[in-house]
Amino acid sequence: MKTYLRHVLISILIAAILSACGPNQAEQQATVTQMAANVFGTQTAQAPTPTATYPPTPPPPAPPTPPPTNTPTSTPTNTPTPTLTPTPGLVSLALKASDLPAGFTSMDEGILRGLEESFDEGASAFGFIDPEFGQVVIAVLYANESSRNDQPSFDSEMPAFIQSFAEGVVGNSLIISRPKNITGLEDVGNARAAVTTVSSVSNARMRWDTMVFRRGVVAALVAINYPDGNPPSMSLGDAARLLDGRMSAYQNLDALRTVTIVFNVTVPENTAGTNRKVYLAGNLDQLDGNHSVWNPGDLLMTRVDDTHWTITLTGLETTQLAYKYTLGNWEHVEKGASCGEIHNRRLTVDYKADGTLVVEDTVLNWRNVQPCGN
Repeated sequence: MKTYLRHVLISILIAAILSACGPNQAEQQATVTQMAANVFGTQTAQAPTPTATYPPTPPPPAPPTPPPTNTPTSTPTNTPTPTLTPTPGLVSLALKASDLPAGFTSMDEGILRGLEESFDEGASAFGFIDPEFGQVVIAVLYANESSRNDQPSFDSEMPAFIQSFAEGVVGNSLIISRPKNITGLEDVGNARAAVTTVSSVSNARMRWDTMVFRRGVVAALVAINYPDGNPPSMSLGDAARLLDGRMSAYQNLDALRTVTIVFNVTVPENTAGTNRKVYLAGNLDQLDGNHSVWNPGDLLMTRVDDTHWTITLTGLETTQLAYKYTLGNWEHVEKGASCGEIHNRRLTVDYKADGTLVVEDTVLNWRNVQPCGN
């Protein structure tokens, strides 16, 4: 089960990452050869073909797949898995370039279609590369209309599967940090497992954040790869929560609910001395209230005291937001600790327990305000 997915996905992920990171051809080939050997337990990059390892009927085993129709729990493990009836239309759930921060471009369609063909009919794969920052986002969605009676068995396989997947990506010779569980994703899916690990790719430290989760009868495998030490502009949580919301809506599991979003921001002590007010700017048109898009001086926050401002908005759960704080214009936008530019803040609107999402942010500096200018 695990080996088959590794045969398909690892080679695709490696090819995507290497094409983004840009080592020379010889380094690429050497790294691919070593990784393939680690993944398949061989001494060369020649992976066993599915037809040699898995008979054509029934279909080859796949990673944890929502349970087949009418398969009793007591079915012996050596009983062939019945042919699955896939859920159509998963392509509508896939992320698009517009869902990601600027700089990402779509992965080669041939690679993605090849990945889809390795799963049951109806699977949908997507992938994006940010060549400037060396980040890759790739995922596959797969499902079947099936009985939910055996979902505990499906869910129980997730932790072992994602650990094996993460280790297989790089193998012992290239791994720097063993897979460690990622916390803080308990709101994603009906069941999930996620790990992070660090590997060496062409002498560069690259971090892998990987996750498998299920919502209803739809499952998703998501992998985020980026240079270790540089926070990704699209995190594993961002991608997974956006997919989870779409998977839920797609299956009509529940109607999207309205969430009250409270933005609280702590600003530098010298903010009051500028005689300027604090504003929230972003793709706020996605929320209720007909707000403008990325207008730095439109949405005024309420002053609590010299270093604290707040604003309360409403919007539908699963909405994806990107935003920044300003002092009324882009010449006075928030900056990092060393006065460098920062990525857009990102937020997935989550219903939480009571329909209220409280966001606590801190602005470290402002452009053109000391110490980042006059």
